[in-house]
Amino acid sequence: MWNEPEPEQLEELIERVSDFLVRRQLGVIGIIMLESSKPLTLAGSQLLIFLAPLVRCFLQLPDYPLLVHLLEDRRRVEQLIRAIERKEDGRA
Repeated sequence: MWNEPEPEQLEELIERVSDFLVRRQLGVIGIIMLESSKPLTLAGSQLLIFLAPLVRCFLQLPDYPLLVHLLEDRRRVEQLIRAIERKEDGRA
């Protein structure tokens, strides 16, 4: 379950998450949340690993392990922020 994902999988997840946020007009809020929590991304990803059994009891999230890997790497978080900004600029 927690194998290292391919970089292409993470890039696809970044695109899907940024699309999701921008489509729902949550891009700015997403950017603020990601920027403010950037110093805590590793701790947050470890919390997500700890909560994984509980989350799987209630939700069907096939990309949950990918999300954890995305959040534990600050460079990937920065890529997500840039993708959201790019899509927000394209929408304006």
